[in-house]
Amino acid sequence: MVRKNLNPVMTQNPTIISQSKEAEEDRGWFKITLFALLGILSVYAGSYFFNEFLITALYSRFFASVLFFVLFLAFVVLYPFIIKSGVKKGLILLLQAIAALSVFFDRLYPVPNYILLGAGLVLCLFLLSGINRSSQILNNSLSIKFLSATKAGLPKMVTGLLIFLSVLFYLNYFEWGKFTDKLGQNLVVGIIDSSEPVVKFWFSDINFSGSVGTFLDSVALSQLKRLRFDAVKSSQNNFADNFQNLLPAQKAAMEKQVSLGLKTFIENKVGPLNASAPLKEMVYSLLKKNFNQLPSATKSIFGLLSAFVFFLTLKGFAFLFYWLIEAVAFIIYKFLIITGLAYISLESRSREFVILK
Repeated sequence: MVRKNLNPVMTQNPTIISQSKEAEEDRGWFKITLFALLGILSVYAGSYFFNEFLITALYSRFFASVLFFVLFLAFVVLYPFIIKSGVKKGLILLLQAIAALSVFFDRLYPVPNYILLGAGLVLCLFLLSGINRSSQILNNSLSIKFLSATKAGLPKMVTGLLIFLSVLFYLNYFEWGKFTDKLGQNLVVGIIDSSEPVVKFWFSDINFSGSVGTFLDSVALSQLKRLRFDAVKSSQNNFADNFQNLLPAQKAAMEKQVSLGLKTFIENKVGPLNASAPLKEMVYSLLKKNFNQLPSATKSIFGLLSAFVFFLTLKGFAFLFYWLIEAVAFIIYKFLIITGLAYISLESRSREFVILK
């Protein structure tokens, strides 16, 4: 009688059959083309409105450029997820850099501006470097980690864009002569108005809205109120021990004396002052006068330094928009998945990737 083996020996090393159902390759050509066109349109619009902001100093143009650049970067951030071919990604980014440059067609044809062309090339290379960094994170992850991938590449993309914008700043103001008196006055007014609350926090009596004479009087008054009583006594023995306790005529005389002293000191440094002229107009005229007197080489160095400071300023504020770019990209990404326009697949039971339908 033959007994059946009720406890068969189990195979210790079973063969695992690959469950990869499809290759990680580009599909959905129409959608890829659509994403490329959206990137081209958004970077063109962003460049156009930013250039208009540089020319007009209208903040509405600036905010419009920020909006389109956020959309542009949100699309670019998605390319590592939805486009598999490195050649296609490079070609799309090149076309988008050309779109940004096309705003300045008259500066590229018939005589090309090589500084502008170099800025476009830098934009393309930084975008490509950021995409490659995000792609490395995706390729080395078992599951799709959206935020990790986007955070890895986004800073390089933003840096490339800011370099491009800083070059536009330099070219407009120091090469192409787009810096007008109206623009300069608007910038000076904006700087003075934005600094006024900070100055008033320490010197509450200072007045930026009046004439030069009114400003100097307010500075003199602010300084006199801070004088110690012994300083007042040493300057005028017949005055009271505290400036606040002086007679009105004594206050006015002392304030006028200090104000004239300040005016003389400033005139020795920058030239004659018109006490009745509006302060902000006088500040701009003095800046313009002194800048025009600079040698050409010094002007060029000043232009480069200004562009560098402009880049650092934009860089300091750009990180505030990282979350917005990532949020817009994540919403688009989830929309593609939820609506079935894209889906997540597995590679050999190990790594996830996104395929456009």
